[in-house]
Amino acid sequence: MCLEEKKIREIMQSILIFLFFFSSRYLCKGLSRELHANPESLIYKNVRFTLIYVNNYRKNIFFQKGCIELKLQLAIDLVKDISEAIELVEEVKEYIDVVELGTPVINREGLQVVKEVKEAFPDLQVLADEKLIDATDFEVGQAVDYKADIITVLGVSEDASIKGAVEEAKKHGKEILVDMIAVRDVETRAKELDEMGADYICVHTGYDLQAQGKSPFEDLKKVKKVVKKSKTAIAGGIKLETLKDAVEQKPDLIIVGGGIASADNPKEAARKISEIIKQG
Repeated sequence: MCLEEKKIREIMQSILIFLFFFSSRYLCKGLSRELHANPESLIYKNVRFTLIYVNNYRKNIFFQKGCIELKLQLAIDLVKDISEAIELVEEVKEYIDVVELGTPVINREGLQVVKEVKEAFPDLQVLADEKLIDATDFEVGQAVDYKADIITVLGVSEDASIKGAVEEAKKHGKEILVDMIAVRDVETRAKELDEMGADYICVHTGYDLQAQGKSPFEDLKKVKKVVKKSKTAIAGGIKLETLKDAVEQKPDLIIVGGGIASADNPKEAARKISEIIKQG
């Protein structure tokens, strides 16, 4: 949580305390009827004005000053079966917001792994990393049937495929994350995806490029420069050592895989990463 959001919550708490004592006082004096009978009273107007002011202040902070509460997504790729995936999530669930069932896991276990993880952890969002490229409306519908909250589509897909995925997801109140892996002109494509209604645009340095020393940070800057509505995400080799660089760029979603899953103590790694993210 960012500092401005903490201030907002403190203000709201103060208002609620005031309203509690205010209403208690009037109830004790038998004057609550007057307030209800005369909703345009000066006191009512002042309370309503205060609440509206705080709400507008909150909107200003979030949409003009860019205050963002970052989410942490755990990417699960290298587990031997569904039970091992569930055990890992159970260990770190208090520190993460989204569980990603990676492409290798879905290829091996099918969408059943998505369903079982969602049923085990209903309070977490579950992402099906299918990396769709064609027949996306049908495939998104299938993933939704298996309780996926977010489905991934490749940014190199045809525009019609992106639009089909977005439309199908919206029908069910779900989200589409567009993976920018292998996209050559990141800036131009991000602008197009933003206009097409992608919920998330994710810059992603794959395993092969990570081995060559590549990172997704420069691409994230390009994406954030052009998007107006879509949220942003970053993936690819994010570890404790590189986490602060990612946080400083203020994406909406930070995706960590091996930095948690392959750690000697996944729970402790998740705790440390979550702590850094919350500090902003």
